[in-house]
Amino acid sequence: MKKALIILTVFALVITVFTGCGNKIKGSENVTMAGEDAIPAMTQDDGALARDEEGRMIVAVTGENGEALTNSQGEVATTAVPVSVATLNGDLVESRFFRVTIPKGWKYSASYQNVIITSDDKNEENKIVISSRSLEEQEGKTEYPGENIYKVYKGATVIEKEETDKVKVAGVEAQRERIDVSGAKITDNVNEEQAANFELRVISYYTFEGPDAVYGVRCESKNPKTADKVFEEVINTMVLY
Repeated sequence: MKKALIILTVFALVITVFTGCGNKIKGSENVTMAGEDAIPAMTQDDGALARDEEGRMIVAVTGENGEALTNSQGEVATTAVPVSVATLNGDLVESRFFRVTIPKGWKYSASYQNVIITSDDKNEENKIVISSRSLEEQEGKTEYPGENIYKVYKGATVIEKEETDKVKVAGVEAQRERIDVSGAKITDNVNEEQAANFELRVISYYTFEGPDAVYGVRCESKNPKTADKVFEEVINTMVLY
């Protein structure tokens, strides 16, 4: 709880300093963190956020009316801000340890610790949840980020088919687990009516490691015929930091 309050406090300070940036500042894009007011983040040629050696995004310092302040060389003054929550920049979602591009047919759902992307159809048939933590935070842990939720699904569903294999996603080797399910089990937490209305039919879970973090990506589809390549179209746009 204390950590969450610290993150929210820092975020509130960031918004206080950098709100009012309605005017476009050269070399920057107005991005949003967790759906809050826009922040003038400096960007690279490919549209990705400019970051310092610690992975913090570089942000333009603005005046009361949103105008860019300059340094002694006449350049836009900047400061570094931690990427504590997912940041939306056009069709790019930037998180602490990665960025991911949202392809056509998908949309971003705002989140804090995870990045959630769903298909843009009316029923949001497909869903991807990307979790990550630093190698330092992972030390001593046996489970990957988000694995506990995946295990809950496995324990609560009737599994028709289960596969585990090695694949390459986001430029690295990964383990892919997939279960095809026919329904939900009736348990202490799931009654007969809930089990009968259970819609989820496919779950794939990917685990892999990047330069500074580990990743767990849970993919779900209500369509039993959904192929893994549908999910991997999104996962393969990830750039790992």
